[in-house]
Amino acid sequence: MSFEPSSPTTPDDLIALVERQVAQAQEHADQTQALAANIAAVRAKASSPGKEVTLSVDVSGRITELEFDTSALSLSTRDLASVVLTAVDAAQRTAARQVMAMTNETFGEGSGLSQQVRGEYEARLGPDFDADDEDGIRW
Repeated sequence: MSFEPSSPTTPDDLIALVERQVAQAQEHADQTQALAANIAAVRAKASSPGKEVTLSVDVSGRITELEFDTSALSLSTRDLASVVLTAVDAAQRTAARQVMAMTNETFGEGSGLSQQVRGEYEARLGPDFDADDEDGIRW
């Protein structure tokens, strides 16, 4: 928002300009609040490739649900740890893609906020966190 030199400078015109800028700022604040609420509600579910483990994570990547299929009992502890970590990684990446989609939709893919969020996820999950899944779906 900038003051344009060619803008009318009567008191009424200036008041109208300020009112438009205030309305734009309020709209931006409302969008930001709605985005924050939607992001806070993000949950992502994933399973290990053999379906031994199914889990859900919240937006921070914290495991909120964890289920083991009976087939998990036949795995060694090392293999069980591996399938759990694989499922956690998949769920975290899905959650990150959901957050990126919401942020890009609200503020635009090239916006400063979208780039900041992308940078944070890239630092945590790697630069390919939003790469195509094995089934070819991009979130």
